[in-house]
Parts: sequence; structure tokens; C-alpha cells
Amino acid sequence: MKYFFAALFLSNLLSVGAQDEPCLNWSVGFELNGCTYDRILQVVEENLGVCPHNALTELKLVTSSPSDEAALEAIDRICLDGWDTVSQTKFDDIDPRFTDAFMAEHIDGAGFLNYETGSFQNTDEGTNIGNFRDGEAKSTRMNGFEGLDTCSLNSIMCCFGRDRQPDDNNGNCATPLDTSCVDADPADNSNLCYSNHDKTFFHKDEEGDIHCHGLAWDDDPNEFTSQLKYNNFFFVSLFDHMYQRGYVEDVIDDDDIPMCACMEDMSIVVSRSDCTQIDASL
Repeated sequence: MKYFFAALFLSNLLSVGAQDEPCLNWSVGFELNGCTYDRILQVVEENLGVCPHNALTELKLVTSSPSDEAALEAIDRICLDGWDTVSQTKFDDIDPRFTDAFMAEHIDGAGFLNYETGSFQNTDEGTNIGNFRDGEAKSTRMNGFEGLDTCSLNSIMCCFGRDRQPDDNNGNCATPLDTSCVDADPADNSNLCYSNHDKTFFHKDEEGDIHCHGLAWDDDPNEFTSQLKYNNFFFVSLFDHMYQRGYVEDVIDDDDIPMCACMEDMSIVVSRSDCTQIDASL
């Protein structure tokens, strides 16, 4: 993913007092792979050269900040303003049927994407997901939807209980579908240990094969992992696991157990989960 912030600092900087001057030419700018306070401070330190003040003072001067904390806040605001210039997309830009209400139902393990059986290849929804992955998913910042918009633990996990797609070398769904893909299993990568809502323990492999995969992001709202968390969720849930592998539905047939949720809302405890980190650059 590549994002470009045009004249990010130049358009946001406040006036600098005449009593002291920045040492760097801020009108030229710097090459940054990420817009965060820590990254900018590091780049300033690397480029400051011979200067009567340190990098933090340089940032205070160029943002007209009276304190270290004020400089941090100013840099954070500038970076957030920069992210606001990036084109944004929603899940219904993938497919007009993928409205917020539809996606909320989908992560609960319901809806036609979960209930139907068969390949996503050469279907409208499959083509739309594949095209979005090759296009807007790499060049826009995706917005979320209710249910995944207030994750207090900065993480989302999906646990899939069924494989609906044959001939993809993942899970055990096969053709013919009516005999070889009835309640087929995903590749097993975890064990269900406990269900919070009914206080049920699961011993050994009694829940059958399940597959869990998640993502997490930084506390800093300007980090790539934070700003692009829904891009990552699209990749993990809709593209990689559903479109490519056919993994769908929740691990227990229970309305209180979601397929995907913020970690604090998953309602189950599992032994492990894979995790995907985004690869992004400015």
C-alpha cells in the first residue's frame, strides 16, 4: 500500500518566532515511511546536522509549541490531517450488497456468504472481492462499521467453523458438493477451550476442526496498523479466508457466538490464533 501526503507539514505549520530559527529547510520536506511523532523525531535527529538545539526543540520551533507535550500534540494533529487527505472506501464499495447492516450480520456468522455452499470463483461477489483486493484495498483507507468500531483491546479475531469452497487446497470441502461438502471443516489451527456465554468447557478436540485468525493495531492512531486496520480486516476475513479458502460461519451454532468480533466480544476462548500484519509504505 502506498499513500502520499502532499506538503504535509508545509500546509500545517504555524509561524516561527524570530528569536530562534529552525535549522532544517522545512519547505523541502523529508522522506518519511510513516507519519508519527516518533518517526518524525527520528528523521529530524538524523538530518539535523550542526545545530545549536536538539531535534525536539526543532519540532517545538517549527510548530510554535511552548512545550514538549504541545509539540507532540501538534505533530499528531498534522499527521491526522494528512490521513484525512487519503481516499476512503467502505465495505459497500467492494460490493453494493455489503452495507454496514449486512457486514454486521456477516461477522455474526449469518447471511448468504456464510450459508451458501460452493466456490466464490466466477460469482459476482467473488469477482468484486478479487477486484477490490487488486485495486482500492491497496490505495485507499477503509472505514469500518458498527460492531468493529470500538475495539478496546485494539484487536479483532475471526474463528471459522465451516469450509464451503472446494478445489482450493484448503479445508476438506470437495466435489460433488451434496456428498463431499456437507458441513466440511476448515484446516484446523486452534482448539476451542471455553464458551463465555454458557460457561462451557470443551475438552481436547470435541468441537471439531476450527480455524482462527486475527489482527491487532497500535495505540498511536497515526500508525499504519491503526489507520489501515479495516483494510487488514478485509484481507483477513473476506479475501484470504473466505474468497481464497472458503472459510465461513462461527465455530458453534449459537447466536451468542460471533464469527468475527473485537477480542473482548468474541465470547469464546481458544488455544491460539494466527495473525496478519499489514505491509504498507508512504
